[in-house]
Amino acid sequence: MPLDPGRHVLRATFADHAEATLEVSVVAGERVHHTLTLLPTHTSAPSLARRDTPTTNDDGGLFADPIFWVVTGTIVVVIGAGIGIGAGLAESTPPYGGSRGVILVTP
Repeated sequence: MPLDPGRHVLRATFADHAEATLEVSVVAGERVHHTLTLLPTHTSAPSLARRDTPTTNDDGGLFADPIFWVVTGTIVVVIGAGIGIGAGLAESTPPYGGSRGVILVTP
């Protein structure tokens, strides 16, 4: 979530889980990833697991973009449908149907 520069205290709660808090300092333009884990209240473990992972502006490139996969999938479906329709409409010689009751007699 975007935050204004400065110090912030984040608090997370959920039913039947211990509350977790995290104090963060944000610098303008900085991107940092923080994770809060809420543990069920029936455990005796600490209520907060903190993992800080610096992030970069690299968003994973083209293959991480869902629009790329939607467009690619649409193109594949359209090409497949075109091939299927083309194969279905292609002219083929009719199968041999026998003599149709016509008998040729030669002298």
